[in-house]
Amino acid sequence: MKSNIFTLINSLIFMAGMAAVFSIQSCSSKAQEAQRAEASLLQKFYHLNSDTGLLGLAKQETNDGYFCTPVGAEVFARLGVDGIHFCFIPSLQPDRSLEQGMVYAVNPMAPDQYVKPVANNLKEFLEMVIACGDAGVLEQAGAMDRKKYDLFMEEVEASAEMKEVIDEMTTELELKPEDNLFDIIHSIQEKFDYNLIPFSEEYYETTGIERE
Repeated sequence: MKSNIFTLINSLIFMAGMAAVFSIQSCSSKAQEAQRAEASLLQKFYHLNSDTGLLGLAKQETNDGYFCTPVGAEVFARLGVDGIHFCFIPSLQPDRSLEQGMVYAVNPMAPDQYVKPVANNLKEFLEMVIACGDAGVLEQAGAMDRKKYDLFMEEVEASAEMKEVIDEMTTELELKPEDNLFDIIHSIQEKFDYNLIPFSEEYYETTGIERE
């Protein structure tokens, strides 16, 4: 009789322990889901499993730059060729969160303007990338007229691997393709005051341009 009682007690203790474990796991799972929901768009971008470099968006979480990278720039991705990278310039829009500010393309190999705005915010930027399949298009579009742009886009074709990246970005980041990127980029760049871009002393020494 006593043996049965002890067995029953041990069983109850074991069941209570397992219930506690399941409860902790459930809470942990819910906490992780909540953290994912609260993560910023930029954090979600960094945590994508696919190789976004296939779209010219190699992730970068350090601020390594070039002579023409604006002072205080927050670099978040690289094209993968010619040192071209994409960044925010927080000092130009201090009243906005990082990813709500304009996105800039920096091209150390550019013949004239090294830094150009290419999107009003990060979401718009990413939606234009998934629409065209190549972040390099955004860097070049401002220098093209409509005819040249349309001809250029006819040559851009996403591979199966690129489409997989686009699908993940669309789903995980809750994006919708923005097909009107030519007009958006031209409008932004036509209105932008390039004199506002904060450059370093290295920039002026390298280019020979006098600081105004």
